[in-house]
Amino acid sequence: MKKITIFFVLLTHDFKRVINSKHHSLQSAISVVPLFLILIFAVGCDDENQCEPLQAEGVPLLKELETTGIAHFINPTGSSCNEYKAALDAYISYAQKTRNCVEGTDLKELDEFIEEAEIESAKLDCDLIKQCEPVIVQKEQLEEELATTEIQYAENPSTLSCAAYQDALNEYILFAPTAKPCIGPEDLSFFESSVVSAETSVANLDCSQLWVGTFYDGGIIAYFLQPGDAGYDANVLHGLIISHTDQHTETQWGCHFYAYDEFNRNLNGADGHAIGTGKQNTIDILADCGLDEVAAKYCNDLSLNGYDDWYLPSIAELFAIYGNKDAINLNVLGIDGTAFDESLPYWSSTEGGILGAYGVHFGEGSQGQSNKGSTFHVRAVRSF
Repeated sequence: MKKITIFFVLLTHDFKRVINSKHHSLQSAISVVPLFLILIFAVGCDDENQCEPLQAEGVPLLKELETTGIAHFINPTGSSCNEYKAALDAYISYAQKTRNCVEGTDLKELDEFIEEAEIESAKLDCDLIKQCEPVIVQKEQLEEELATTEIQYAENPSTLSCAAYQDALNEYILFAPTAKPCIGPEDLSFFESSVVSAETSVANLDCSQLWVGTFYDGGIIAYFLQPGDAGYDANVLHGLIISHTDQHTETQWGCHFYAYDEFNRNLNGADGHAIGTGKQNTIDILADCGLDEVAAKYCNDLSLNGYDDWYLPSIAELFAIYGNKDAINLNVLGIDGTAFDESLPYWSSTEGGILGAYGVHFGEGSQGQSNKGSTFHVRAVRSF
């Protein structure tokens, strides 16, 4: 009796690993053996004409099974499942034909292979995988949005970032019943705990809090008063609110004509540097200068969102606002505002001398005096 060698490959994927690889999964998924268990049988055959051709017949079937199995493992879809199932069934049929060519222990192992392969094929629910494809895609998109908004809220807590995070949590929670049937048994516990965590997070989320960047009382909160600031109260939040747009992009500080007349003097007042002095500086400028096209007047004349008590910030107020520019920029853009321009300075209400006044460059982060006749940006503030 002449012996030939026939290779049987049981390509049964651990579908729980498929779940972990963020792809589709089956509730009926099984874990049988690692990828590609190769069983080598020594074939004894009384009829060489019957058995020898089987070896050649198995080669292309094996290749197809390997190709479709890997493809389905990497990207399980309805079509890849059908292709893998067809290849698996074809190889099962081939293995059954070789039973007459296998002896003893090899026959027992072959029968075990056929049984396991048939179970694997029966449990491949390609229709369910196909139905779950768009569900899994949407689930992944919701998880990505949830992760993104959570990071944005953690890095820049504001009314807008809180609301976005809250919306993402609610969408994920509402979608959970749709996604659950498409989650495999190994991942089901983790998925359910994720939903519970989302429910807890949304219940504890309070988007009515005030943060830098929150739209509040006519503008964007730009700064909270700190201990040592005039008007600070440990029990009550106070701070500065900034307009969501510039009041002017190229205007003079103004009042520099005093340097060339007989007075040759500074303005009366307008010399406050500290936080809490911008309002009085603005009053002083308008009282002693009286020109129309000056930075302080653009702020003083502003009526915005029901408020008309705007003013040009002092140099300390303006620099404090600069320190929070990233949070402010992010949130003003969400309400059709404009980010701070970083190419030219912004004027403060603090006079520096006969010829100069203070400003802050929002690109460089520098502060200093410039000629009052220079044309810079203006952004109004109000106190709350």
